[in-house]
Amino acid sequence: MSYNLLLHLNREDVFSLEAAVGYVRNYLAALPDGNFKIALLANGPAVKFFCRESACAAELAALLKSVHVTFLLCRHAMETHNLTEEEMIAGCRLVPAGIVELVRLQSDGYAYVKP
Repeated sequence: MSYNLLLHLNREDVFSLEAAVGYVRNYLAALPDGNFKIALLANGPAVKFFCRESACAAELAALLKSVHVTFLLCRHAMETHNLTEEEMIAGCRLVPAGIVELVRLQSDGYAYVKP
């Protein structure tokens, strides 16, 4: 069974972000064998959370220390919000279109959760 998890953030909503961070922490704690991947994909205004200057940058960067966690940011959303790759938390991966990546990961067996 695949335990790969896809978390999707698309609003600049702190409650959803906090829920996603909690889900990541709980997942890491509940599956200590490490047989999974977690992709947190942000598109729309949610990409702003992943700026190095955001209030939650340190907390998010700490999650990236796990080899199981990947942050995927929609390049189109970043351009819409005038953000550059250099402004983002180190280790984030940019994808051309978040919506396409959502479909791709789900077709690869990731379970979709929208906090």
